[in-house]
Amino acid sequence: MFQFTQVGRAILAVEDSGEWTRVSAVDGARDLARADRHLVARLCVFSHTGC
Repeated sequence: MFQFTQVGRAILAVEDSGEWTRVSAVDGARDLARADRHLVARLCVFSHTGC
């Protein structure tokens, strides 16, 4: 599973691997987004407009 988040002109790419089913992939994507939230917030200082 890959998740891409744009922060200003940069893109944060995060990968998580495993054996996903349709149901577990949805839960995994939510967990991955939740885990990255703090990192994305810290990267906002590098954006001209913030987040």
